[in-house]
This record gives sequence, C-alpha cells and structure tokens, in this order.
Amino acid sequence: MPIYATQCRECGHEDTIYRAVAERDRDIPTCDCGGRMERIVTAPYVAADMQPYQSMIDGSWITSRSRHNAHLKAHGCIEVGNEVHHLKAKQKPELSKESRAARKQTIIEQVNALK
Repeated sequence: MPIYATQCRECGHEDTIYRAVAERDRDIPTCDCGGRMERIVTAPYVAADMQPYQSMIDGSWITSRSRHNAHLKAHGCIEVGNEVHHLKAKQKPELSKESRAARKQTIIEQVNALK
C-alpha cells in the first residue's frame, strides 16, 4: 500500500498515512492542533536492487535480484525464509481396519512386555 505524506495547514506538522491509491485523498485525519491536514507531494521511495556478490555454488557473479532467483532455482536451492512455501504437507497413509487393529494389538503387547 502506498505511503502518502500529509501536512497541517495550521501548524505545519507533517505525518504519513497508508492508503490505497483510489483512497489517497479520502478521510485524511485532522492534526492534533485541530487543523486540516492535506496530502503533499514528496519524492517516491525506490528500493535499491541487491548488491552484487559471488555465488558460493559455482563462483559466478550475481548482479540483480532476478539473477539471484534464477541462480537459486537453477541449482535447486531455496532462500532461507522462503522455504515454507515449498514444503508440502505430509499425507497420512490410509490404514484398513485390520491394519489399525494389528497396530493396536502390537502396541498393547509392547506396553505389557515393559511391565
């Protein structure tokens, strides 16, 4: 969601608000002094790309985020912190009534053997 800068017409106090683009001028809060806040135009924030680094896998130079992602994918690697999306839930095997009964009996026998 974009960040917009606001400034009070009365006291000059500046603040930021987070809004969808379609709602950028809707319901702008009032200042603590009671004055009317208005949205002001400021320079946009542009996030820099990652710094170049040398791959520990094959020694090649990685110079951008897209190259980094492609390099990891090509070598079957997953970036720490992003691995949750790639894990799959393990499915429990379906057991028949006979299998469950046999497992239950085995467990009972093992517990009784401990006594």
